[in-house]
Amino acid sequence: MSLRRRYSGHGVTSYPPGRYFSEVSDLYTGKLLMVVDVSGSMEGERMSAAIGGSGELLSQALTDSYAVGLVAFSGSASLELDLTTELRAVERALSRLRIRWSGTDMSEGIKLAHRVLRTRRGERVMAIFSDGETDRPTAIAAALAARADGIRIIAALGGDADPSFMRQVTGDDDEPLQVVPDSQVQAEIAGLAAKVPPTWSR
Repeated sequence: MSLRRRYSGHGVTSYPPGRYFSEVSDLYTGKLLMVVDVSGSMEGERMSAAIGGSGELLSQALTDSYAVGLVAFSGSASLELDLTTELRAVERALSRLRIRWSGTDMSEGIKLAHRVLRTRRGERVMAIFSDGETDRPTAIAAALAARADGIRIIAALGGDADPSFMRQVTGDDDEPLQVVPDSQVQAEIAGLAAKVPPTWSR
């Protein structure tokens, strides 16, 4: 006697994927946005190092089951790359970054990253690199709003950035933030990977 068995699944175990696949996938995939200063003070070695460090950080995040994206800010902010899991897309977006001579408004970068991340599920991280002054009250207010929505903010600093101010942005008074010289910027940004929390899939 032969037995016929029916093999079927429900939800994310079925093929084609069940109707809840995207929701569950979103929960298990982390999201990280690199928010990088492209104002005039970043020109030269500092900008090159920031691009290199951002590439290393985003590449590691992809390996760790994160979707990643890129926001650039100066006097305004732009979404250079929406959330993706494609390394080539990350490389192309970073290669297109250019200096903008229009001041520095970190709050614009934070608010744009917040808009991208706030409707997503799972671990959500905003990684900021900046090298100078901005309007502090607006940046802190934007960061508070993002953190209130459960978004983690981490940061690396160069140039004339103020660690005490950035601790108010990240919300971690004990965070050992330091300003590093241009020669260490790439490693400092890449090292933020250690502060990115694991996703549920790891």
